[in-house]
Amino acid sequence: MDFGKIFEKREMKILLVILAISLFLIFVKHLSFGIEFVGGVRIPIMLSQPVSASTMSQVINTIQSRINEYGLSQANVYSVGDQQVMVEIPQAGPGAVNNIETILQEQGNFEAVVDGQVALQGSDIIAVGGPNQESTPSSSGSNQWSLGFMVDSAGAQQFAKAAYGKVNYPVYLFLDRPSNAAIIEDKNSFISTPTILNSLKQQGNDIQLFYSQDLLNETSSFISGNFSTVVLGNSTSADIVSFLEANNYSTSINASRRIVFVNDSSMIPVVDSQGDLEQWPAIGLLSAPLLSAGVTNGYPSTLYQISGTAVGTTSQQQEAYAENQIQVLKSVIGGGRLPVNTLVESSYSISPSLGSQFLFYSFVALFIAILVVSLIIIARYRKVVLIIPIIITNLFEITILLSILGTFGTISISAMAGVIALIGSGVDNQIVITDELLRGSKQQEIQSKNSKERLARAFFIVFTTAGVAIAGMLPLLLSGIVQITGFALSTILGVIIGVLVTRPAYSVLVENLAVEN
Repeated sequence: MDFGKIFEKREMKILLVILAISLFLIFVKHLSFGIEFVGGVRIPIMLSQPVSASTMSQVINTIQSRINEYGLSQANVYSVGDQQVMVEIPQAGPGAVNNIETILQEQGNFEAVVDGQVALQGSDIIAVGGPNQESTPSSSGSNQWSLGFMVDSAGAQQFAKAAYGKVNYPVYLFLDRPSNAAIIEDKNSFISTPTILNSLKQQGNDIQLFYSQDLLNETSSFISGNFSTVVLGNSTSADIVSFLEANNYSTSINASRRIVFVNDSSMIPVVDSQGDLEQWPAIGLLSAPLLSAGVTNGYPSTLYQISGTAVGTTSQQQEAYAENQIQVLKSVIGGGRLPVNTLVESSYSISPSLGSQFLFYSFVALFIAILVVSLIIIARYRKVVLIIPIIITNLFEITILLSILGTFGTISISAMAGVIALIGSGVDNQIVITDELLRGSKQQEIQSKNSKERLARAFFIVFTTAGVAIAGMLPLLLSGIVQITGFALSTILGVIIGVLVTRPAYSVLVENLAVEN
């Protein structure tokens, strides 16, 4: 076989480039597995009544934001039907249930800060939103959205004093802002601006900023701070974590000195196109609207309104953006209160050892599936040499698919089932392609111009079956039932990878093998 000639083919070049990218993602970002494989705890939360899709979205966003602020950023929160929410925490023990119950029962700590001064607190809030206090582009007739909320007289006085004369100053809206805290940032990814640094300021309770590259060289200034909470990203070096643990810091929620791990993405402040700070989830900053002239004149008011411009190129995108902004703000200003009552039901744990067995058996199933497909092809065509392109393309297809699922999301057991099933279903495409290429037994026929025509017929069938498979999986993907969306997503992605990348490469390999044999 002339490998040089084979690798000159465009189909093979595309496969090798995508495979190289996939391997790079796996080794750099590593694969993320669900609790079925790494162990953890699954906690069902029953709502007091069935809720609409928008209310369910608010419930999920609220629970997720409260959980993130407690350093459980790896938790996955999703709905099951219209009356149940599931919380999954990988690599966690039964104690995580108590933590979740505590989070749901406690009132979140809401604070609005203007230029370092606390302008409002959760105790000042009387009502958020409601009839005539919420508007989106569809109701306002423009691209604007707004949310009104009511405060008591003490809060009105306090806000008027803090906001006086500060037109266009940001109002930093915090939910569970850490107290007596330090945040450890990566100097290479953190961009320091005055607006971002100002969000750390609060009279008598500033959040201190340290850089991971410098911390171990200035330990005295850190230790002298005697911080109660230290916030850091999941990828923070082990040396820094060891240093914190040596100074009696712990990840326990009830620890007097807490380490709070958050996703690396949450450590990076979000700014808009004008450079104004919008969010910084790591410190609990979930919104930062600007003060308008009407609320900076020093006169107290018990009714305030937050408004903004809906982002999006279509009316549907603007409406969705506005609704999301209102839901987030209602959750923040409301102190993380849920719109319905909840009941934490009996949870169950999966031990890491049991999870590792699931993972081992899953890969054994992958191997068996590849072997069975190979044997079917060999038995059909009586050509042992065909096992080469079959195994190569199947292994490459699995690698590419797992890299997408595991680096951009989480590989659940349902997603793994989709990967295994995909190998079995892929034999149909391989048989179609092989049948067309091996039609006839003469070498000159295989090398004739009719080879392209036969491939075209084969790929017409391949693309047709792929379209049918994707159409069949879309309802499952959009069903919102997490237990089957992983299966649907892995199937759809696998089909797309197959028809666009691995099937064309398979045809090149089979064609060359057929010519030589």
